[in-house]
Amino acid sequence: MQDYLSIRPVIRVPQGTRITVMVDRDLEIL
Repeated sequence: MQDYLSIRPVIRVPQGTRITVMVDRDLEIL
């Protein structure tokens, strides 16, 4: 689990592109 948490999110899109970020609000990390 610790290894998973240390991975930083990476996204590559052209500058100025609109993106939608969806988050699972029920996610809980203990």
